[in-house]
Formats: sequence, structure tokens, C-alpha cells
Amino acid sequence: MQRMVADVNNLRWNHPALRSPAGQITHTDRTNNVVALKRWNNAGDVLLIVVHAGDGQWDNTQYAVGLDGDSGSWQEIFNSQAPVYGGVETVGNPGYVLNSSNGQLSISLASWSVHIFAKA
Repeated sequence: MQRMVADVNNLRWNHPALRSPAGQITHTDRTNNVVALKRWNNAGDVLLIVVHAGDGQWDNTQYAVGLDGDSGSWQEIFNSQAPVYGGVETVGNPGYVLNSSNGQLSISLASWSVHIFAKA
């Protein structure tokens, strides 16, 4: 837990978008308890934060998250269910650059997790 808190604090300081007032919800899935929001700043730091408060799990980039008109490539920079925090190694998007398509980003989504993606 201490490592996770330290990593999240470092993310906050390394990504000004997390300290910016600019943000919007881009995806809401009440059935699966998933919400995503985009945070950005004027210097080009753009993050997508996906919160999953449910038991479902999607491997092999099978879950599509709405980007509310954004596009481009994204890379996961945080996964609360990563092995380093006691999670499983099989669910997540570690080191992958994921390309959006049709206003959506297809990701692997762990149960009861928070994933943060930086726009590449």
C-alpha cells in the first residue's frame, strides 16, 4: 500500500494534468460499474483515468472506453491491480501503446481497479 501511495503521489507531480482544473467524464457504464474521465492541461499533458468498481474482468483489450471525441495513442502508466501492488500479472496493459479507434480505446480491464493512461 505504501508503494502504491508513493507511486500515485509521483504521478500527480509528474503529470500536471492531475493538478489542472480541466477534466470531463468520457465514459459511463452503469451495468459494469466503469467510469472514465479525461484530465488535461494547456501544455499538452492528457490523461485518461478508468475506474472499475465491479467484479468483471476483460483481458486482451476487450473493453472499449469512450474518449469523447479524442483519438491517438495511449500508454498505461498506472494499474492498481499490477503485481507490484499485489494484483495479478495477467490483466492490464503494461508497456503497450494502444491506438484508439472510432473514438474508443480498447483496453484490458482488471476487476476492482484504477487504470491511468497517458496520451502518447
